[in-house]
Amino acid sequence: MRRAPLRLLAPVLLFVALGGACDSKTASETASSTSGVEISSSLEGMETLPAHVRWLVTVTPEEEVRKVEFLVDGRRLWIDEDPPYSYGEEGAYLGTTRFYSEPGTSLHFTVRARLDDGQTRKEFVLAEVPRPIKSNKRAPVWGIWGRASPSYISNPPPPGELGPFTSNLNLHEHEFWVGRSIDHAYMYELWADERRFHIGLPIFVGSTTTAGGEQGWTFDGAQCPPTGSGATYKWSWMKGRLVGHFQGEEQFARYLVLEAEDEPCAARRRILEGIWEGLD
Repeated sequence: MRRAPLRLLAPVLLFVALGGACDSKTASETASSTSGVEISSSLEGMETLPAHVRWLVTVTPEEEVRKVEFLVDGRRLWIDEDPPYSYGEEGAYLGTTRFYSEPGTSLHFTVRARLDDGQTRKEFVLAEVPRPIKSNKRAPVWGIWGRASPSYISNPPPPGELGPFTSNLNLHEHEFWVGRSIDHAYMYELWADERRFHIGLPIFVGSTTTAGGEQGWTFDGAQCPPTGSGATYKWSWMKGRLVGHFQGEEQFARYLVLEAEDEPCAARRRILEGIWEGLD
């Protein structure tokens, strides 16, 4: 069952759609196909996509289709093997600002139907995406021991030793990855100012049956409703444990402290909230 439209709790993540009709930037093509299968995308007619958009595909007749693939500039993001076909899990939205590079750049948003007879049917929309909100980029990779790391803080390991950590966090400028391990993690939109992390949509890669991967991390499913549950976390730095000496001076780790301020997703809060030590 499809869920209701997304309502993010962090309004800074919302953009105004500037879309307009542009038939010349929508194209369909077949690859070695004489089939009568027709394919269409919900992105048709858009010159500029909104920051969050449902990416739906209609294929007729459905009984000749084995699966539908969703690609951005040739990079495959998602595979749906069951109609009705859409990007991400049921009810999910595509966050488009993560694909932004520079003003005036258009991207190919391609849907590709693979048919039972081995042939394919493709359609693409050439469209721009909104500029993402400027975000403060933080040191990328962190580990956390336990939910709030009390034992780790009060009884730290010797200098030079890290872990063991029960969760991993990888921060990027406009998204973050988090999980109990890098073998089962989750990806979300992120915008950070000087005091808060604002979390947006879950980002899906792979398919409903197969986990996707990037840079050694594996992403499988969503902790929260696929339609997105926005959240806000306060962040701060904490002086960490002694890690060694440099030129006669003591060197201390710096911990990243995350405190939930507005978080409707309990599963995500259980992983995110706490005191993180940098692993880089």
